[in-house]
Amino acid sequence: MEAAQRVLFVDPSTGFYKMRKYPVGDYFGPVDLGLHLADRWRSLNIGAGLFAGSILPGSNRLVVTGFSPAWRGFYVSSIGGAALVFDNLGINMVSLVGKAPTPSILYLNRSHGEEIDVEVIPVDLAKAWARGRGGVYGLMEEVLERFGARYENDPRVLAVGPAAASTDFGAIGSAPVVKGRLTHADTRWTGGIGRRCSRTTASPR
Repeated sequence: MEAAQRVLFVDPSTGFYKMRKYPVGDYFGPVDLGLHLADRWRSLNIGAGLFAGSILPGSNRLVVTGFSPAWRGFYVSSIGGAALVFDNLGINMVSLVGKAPTPSILYLNRSHGEEIDVEVIPVDLAKAWARGRGGVYGLMEEVLERFGARYENDPRVLAVGPAAASTDFGAIGSAPVVKGRLTHADTRWTGGIGRRCSRTTASPR
């Protein structure tokens, strides 16, 4: 069987999603495949390499690619360890094409088999950013409280802070979840990509 990378395309404006496969050989990982998708659809892409879930150094970094409104060019960034959770979805990449009409949460989960649960749910950003530690942490807490119980294992929450709503320099933030609770060991993407997520604000797992 020919090896392929599985990409989940999601249109946040409608909630419509579909799966598409890209043969390994045409594309080898989240950067070259992300460049192809971003160039064709101006999508924001979040993916893991072919060795995600292994013990190889660097293989469990989750990679985000897209055209940054801050730098006006194709941008690549990554977050350590997050691909371990992402790999549980059974896909190599999520590609967001378009944007939701209002700030929203992108919920992804896979409990059994190959079917992935995909939902786009509106969120009150002002209220979420004001809770708990505030900002990006408040939004992560909001998402975890609303959807954490749906997961068999601890999820991973990606979120943006208030800067993403009004500047080109907003980052995508994340923090590991341990025993259902958000930890203080935070990691984040930078480079203005967060502005691209200000309408599709968070993605557990």
